Amino acid sequence: MKKLLLLILTATLIGCGGGSQSTPAVPRLTTITVSPKTATIQEGQTQTYTATAVDQYGKPFKVSSFTWVSDNADVSMNGAVAGGVAVGTADITASADGVTSGNVVLTVIAETPPPPVFTSIGVSPTSATLHVGQTQQFTAIAYDQYGTPMAPQPTAYIWATGGYVSGCNFYRTASACAGCSPVGQGQ
Repeated sequence: MKKLLLLILTATLIGCGGGSQSTPAVPRLTTITVSPKTATIQEGQTQTYTATAVDQYGKPFKVSSFTWVSDNADVSMNGAVAGGVAVGTADITASADGVTSGNVVLTVIAETPPPPVFTSIGVSPTSATLHVGQTQQFTAIAYDQYGTPMAPQPTAYIWATGGYVSGCNFYRTASACAGCSPVGQGQ
């Protein structure tokens, strides 16, 4: 009887697949990784991020979309693209299906202005009244596009009418100057 019972039990187990095998769990999202881990941009620039999702088996997991978040209001998110609005740092995360990535850091630095370019000349004094034979010293200052005096100061000509300018930037009325250069023919 024991042998018969053992035979029936063995046949049942074999017919049912042995009873020791189980169905693997359905893959589910467990980890989201964002890259790059750190980035630095200037104000007004953008940084694009990539999120990678994997399941509990370490295999790629298809996600329809990620939600991107910045912890700093000065870093705007448009999908996976972060925009630096003001100087500072922000932690960026991506999430999907209840799983959130670790933080990545975006640093926004001040925009580097273009180098100074000569744009104008200021002359001082701006006007003078002279009688024949009198002199007046003028000073010319070169300015860049930001209104800042250039350094070093470039050589500049002072243009005027009716007289001459000496090598020391003295203007002389026409009839009183011997050996002076005509205005605009520079020293």
